Amino acid sequence: MSWIFSSPQKTLSAAQQLQGELRKNDSPIPPHAILLGVLKSIEKELRARRFIGDSFHEAMPLWFLAETERNIFLWRSCLSIDDANEFAFWVDVPALIAKRRRHLSRCEGFNPFVNSSPSETGAEIELRYLDHIEDLGESVLTKAAVISRASHELRRDLAPLAPICPTIVLPYTSNQL
Repeated sequence: MSWIFSSPQKTLSAAQQLQGELRKNDSPIPPHAILLGVLKSIEKELRARRFIGDSFHEAMPLWFLAETERNIFLWRSCLSIDDANEFAFWVDVPALIAKRRRHLSRCEGFNPFVNSSPSETGAEIELRYLDHIEDLGESVLTKAAVISRASHELRRDLAPLAPICPTIVLPYTSNQL
């Protein structure tokens, strides 16, 4: 394994180039997308109140998967987590769930992130958790999307002279550029 370190100037140049491309091709936000911070807050609250289910404390939270997607985007763009504030990260929840389902279907029941009981595999627990999240789609997630849009507009209204952050929809695909 080899490590490649780049100079700060090279990283800054890559970040500026990426931001320029993103501004030119700012991808439209899907109507059901949720701001990453809103998703995290709502899912944590639902889990704390056990509205998603009692047995899902072992399942990987959706917000964690979204943050992982965000970190991969930053890393592939030669940016650090400190640069995350330069972007508006939205989560396409159905796309993220579909991607996670594909990953879980390839792991043959084993999920290294879940300590499963002998009667049920970690992948089965997480798949049921994803089913419950999808069931919330018509109620909670729809309202979360509205809250996200209102928050985004409010931020623009409160700071009209602030630079517009490029929009990144997670899970990120290279065709967003």
